[in-house]
Amino acid sequence: TGQETLDTAQKLYEKKLISYPRTDSGYINDENFSHLKIYLPELSEELLNIIPEFVNNPKCVNTQKITGSHDAIIPTGVKPGNLSGQESNIYNLIIKRSIEALSKAAKYKKTKYTFDNNSIIFNSYTSVLIEKGWKKYSDISEEIVNNEQSFIINVKKGDIINIAEIGIKEIESKPPSLYSEENLIEDLKNFGLLIKNENPELLENIKSN
Repeated sequence: TGQETLDTAQKLYEKKLISYPRTDSGYINDENFSHLKIYLPELSEELLNIIPEFVNNPKCVNTQKITGSHDAIIPTGVKPGNLSGQESNIYNLIIKRSIEALSKAAKYKKTKYTFDNNSIIFNSYTSVLIEKGWKKYSDISEEIVNNEQSFIINVKKGDIINIAEIGIKEIESKPPSLYSEENLIEDLKNFGLLIKNENPELLENIKSN
């Protein structure tokens, strides 16, 4: 749960392994970035067998966008001793996310195909991963990457395409799913936007009080 994750992160903070965990900032300052570049490669190679390649100007390094008084959660460079299974999972996750955030962007070739069927327009889209970037450090499987790369429509402009089959699919709309701890936290963080869309008058009353 979110509370268990926070409690575990607090233990890691008290062991001086990570920065302050009670932050919702997704950015770090230039000073922290310069330190991370020194010790993060050694940590990631030793603990995760990953040799990272960082970009010079990651988007996550932006002092102006830091919310509150603390940067995003990052490892401090202190090497861990004996950690519990939960502590090790959270600590390794923080290292991995830090690597991903400081790495190259993943690049895709995206194509839109427009089909004209007796003046009725249909669109199809393809997305081909051409440079893995940060994704080579993530948990995404090679199978998913390969499936992405294989989705190509072999047609060119002006081609006439035969319609192989037409079907009607009956669907039933579903109510919004019940809140879980995860999506409740996310919506509470964006509370104002949620109310603005659904009840702008209520938002004004909250502001005035």
